Amino acid sequence: MNQSTLETFLEPEFAQDNGHATQVIVSILKDFNVAWTDRNWYLHAQDLVYLDEKLADLLVKRSIARKQEVG
Repeated sequence: MNQSTLETFLEPEFAQDNGHATQVIVSILKDFNVAWTDRNWYLHAQDLVYLDEKLADLLVKRSIARKQEVG
């Protein structure tokens, strides 16, 4: 079992023209572990998480995640 911190659940600050990657919220469709530039991710089916946009796009293309619209 992984221990989570409060920062895990807070909405990340979105970058606005400062060169940082944008984060998007995705719904995870199946269990998956991945090492990414910011950290190792241990994703579980039915999780809702904010991920780097590049990682999110990769997971969507591989049918591991689905982007969620927030509005």
